[in-house]
Amino acid sequence: MTLQTQDQTQVLQSSPSRLWTVEEVAAYLNFAPETIRTMARNGIIPAVKVGKRLWRFRANDIQSWLRDNKEPIDA
Repeated sequence: MTLQTQDQTQVLQSSPSRLWTVEEVAAYLNFAPETIRTMARNGIIPAVKVGKRLWRFRANDIQSWLRDNKEPIDA
């Protein structure tokens, strides 16, 4: 059984079709927001760029990526 923080639980309870913010993905994965931005910028994690600076993430894509990603993450 995995222990989850309150932030992780709130993100998981959101609609799967809703786009997550950098901060929500960071809370879900327990990473720093800047790490998530770097991963998105480098194509390591599935992301959608909105405008020039904003990143958004589809919940289903993040969950699939996490399930399929067996290699250590070098962000």
